[in-house]
Amino acid sequence: MSLSLYHDEDFGMSPAEAALCGLPLVLTDWGGYAGFRDYSLACDLVPVRIERGTLRIDSDAIQSRLALRLEKVCSAKERETLAAHAQNYLSVPAATEILRGVLTRSPGPFPGFAESLNRFKELFRANYEEIYSAYVR
Repeated sequence: MSLSLYHDEDFGMSPAEAALCGLPLVLTDWGGYAGFRDYSLACDLVPVRIERGTLRIDSDAIQSRLALRLEKVCSAKERETLAAHAQNYLSVPAATEILRGVLTRSPGPFPGFAESLNRFKELFRANYEEIYSAYVR
């Protein structure tokens, strides 16, 4: 279980290691954690919402996902299945193949940034303090 809301949590080594060991995951639906649904057959995501500039997690959602996981304690065989699935995405050989594919592709010409990214840049510049105020004590 990892309920991280850290703004730079783009991946998460501890959930990856847990998935590779065949453990079910309970994670926040935040940042890169949401992608673990693709890597694990037993991943429950706890919804996160932004409310008045603060990140919120519903404690009932946490409790229900934990209760669900505790009801379904995995057997050794189930853990082997979960681990094998995660290895297709998260193991060193799998990562090597993904990187090999990226490195062998010829990049096309840079198309420029999308208009939505340009708008975000302006909003971000104007509201930097507001955006990151939740991370400051």
